[in-house]
Amino acid sequence: MLENYVHHDDIPLIQSLAISQDYHRDGYSWSYTRNGMYTVKSGYWVATNLLKEEELEAHEPNITKL
Repeated sequence: MLENYVHHDDIPLIQSLAISQDYHRDGYSWSYTRNGMYTVKSGYWVATNLLKEEELEAHEPNITKL
């Protein structure tokens, strides 16, 4: 079934994932706080620190360095 829907390079990665033993539903986690919960402060930090760096890399060349 994976071969019908997933790129062939990703199939071994998917098959290597361990199946949960307790059958709980997946949840969401925010990587930029210790407790995994999103906060406006952490979202602002990502927007001003991480996204700005990616934006500069993605839109080169630009006149900012001049």
